[in-house]
Amino acid sequence: MTTTEPTSWDHPRHMMPLLPRITEAWSGKVARLLQETARLDSALPGPTRRSLVPLLRLVNCYYSNLIEGHRTLPADIERAMDAARVGAKPQQQLACEAVAHLQVQELVEAQTTDPTWTPTDPTQLRWMHQAFMERLPEDMRWAENAAKTTRVAIVPGELRTRHVQVGVHDPPAHAALPAFLQAFHQEYRQHTIPSSEGIARIAAAHQRFAWIHPFLDGNGRVGRLMTDAMFARAGLGCDGLWRITRGFARRVGDYKGLLQAADQPRAGDLDGRCNLTQQGLDDWCSFVVDTAIDQVMFMRGILSVERLPARIQTWAAETYPATTAAQIGLLVERVIRYGSVDRSTAGHILGVTERHARRIIDQLASARVITAPPRGDLGPAFPISAVPRWFPDLFPLREDEGMRTPPHSA
Repeated sequence: MTTTEPTSWDHPRHMMPLLPRITEAWSGKVARLLQETARLDSALPGPTRRSLVPLLRLVNCYYSNLIEGHRTLPADIERAMDAARVGAKPQQQLACEAVAHLQVQELVEAQTTDPTWTPTDPTQLRWMHQAFMERLPEDMRWAENAAKTTRVAIVPGELRTRHVQVGVHDPPAHAALPAFLQAFHQEYRQHTIPSSEGIARIAAAHQRFAWIHPFLDGNGRVGRLMTDAMFARAGLGCDGLWRITRGFARRVGDYKGLLQAADQPRAGDLDGRCNLTQQGLDDWCSFVVDTAIDQVMFMRGILSVERLPARIQTWAAETYPATTAAQIGLLVERVIRYGSVDRSTAGHILGVTERHARRIIDQLASARVITAPPRGDLGPAFPISAVPRWFPDLFPLREDEGMRTPPHSA
């Protein structure tokens, strides 16, 4: 972020076009996205998906941080969250940032269940920014220019009050931000119907929010939180089983390059009739839908009840004694597949004495492999330590661990 002279973008018409062209190809992509999300939505029983969502929040936080150039591994984020729950402060700035993101992500998810809540509302965008920034330590709430010669305090939830330049992009004049955000909301609030037009609004809103750049810092995070919330409000979030940020991070060069390309003025008479490039916005929106389809298919693949049992058995064989590994693997697989298993059935699956079964169940619960309330059924849990075997390529566990790019994981 650098300060610059006042921009000429001072009226909402300057950010037009607001939507991609709705073509047959576009409608075909949207139809496929709806089909794939419907398949993912039926992949797991309710208790299992509710238990899985906290792990997937860690995944989303990791990839959102990665887009910002901050690599905080999910295991480190989990430890920081455990510390925050007992009132301790994370020791590192990046851990503080990750905890703040996770906490705000959970708040936003809760809002998406309210049918009157709209993530494109300027008041809600400012709330997301405020909720994130106020959770950061004060020494992280500063913006610097490119030369690092000027520092400006970031006020949580406050629109920027100065002109800035973001790379080669000159965002709108700060005095005009309320008008731009109101026009933004008027166009993109109608995104809750999962149709060609509704998905077009979700895709285009992400780019145009970045183009407006309403805050001194934190625009990328707020924009990604907004986009996830828009997919959820359109009924396509599958209760948090997928989020688009992982796809953006896996193709971060395309993500940033296409965002920037859609900032450009129109390139002649064949590029629309508005101020900004129509083709650039079309390309960006196509990338968003392709990425969404890819991520939904990836999650459906790793959650497949046909493939998951074999991966759990491999993990169990590597983790537990040969005398009980197969039975433990079968018990964990059944808990995930059905959402719960009563203790009597668990004892039969394990094939040991009642006392021995209690000991195994207690060990599994201590390792966060299952939940085992004293008077209830066993429930699913998803320990980060098991992720490499249960959900390969979901995220890396170590700094030196690269990420492969299998089909449907870009």
